[in-house]
Amino acid sequence: YYYPSTLATSLASIDASNQVGKVNAGNHVSMTANSIDVIPATVVTSTPTNASTITTNLSSFASRVYNINVSGLTSVTIASPTNPKNGGVYTFHFRNVGSLNVTWNAAFKDASGTNLGTKSYTASQFITCYYDGTNSVYYCQ
Repeated sequence: YYYPSTLATSLASIDASNQVGKVNAGNHVSMTANSIDVIPATVVTSTPTNASTITTNLSSFASRVYNINVSGLTSVTIASPTNPKNGGVYTFHFRNVGSLNVTWNAAFKDASGTNLGTKSYTASQFITCYYDGTNSVYYCQ
């Protein structure tokens, strides 16, 4: 639980390090019993070929954004990422979408636990996933 004085002190330390403005710029906020930390999100850009499999290395980051340029492509497969961090939040941004089928590895599920399978997108999409390291599952929306 955060008591007002503890929260105020933590927010003051964020403000003092000029991090408040960065929270809305795609960064991850981590709270512990004694602090609130702002962890920069790492952005990775990829331009796959048609019908290719995209394998992402999460490099043990707590958050990562993948900008995937799919201009002119009709299908891609997202493999199970390597080196995820338990509790990590990862975003896949499919850019320049015309008509795209994305086949998701079985580790990717919706909130009810159903495999994402193959999804069809006709416009740019942001798919954000939370990694449950205990069950090796990415819960996405």
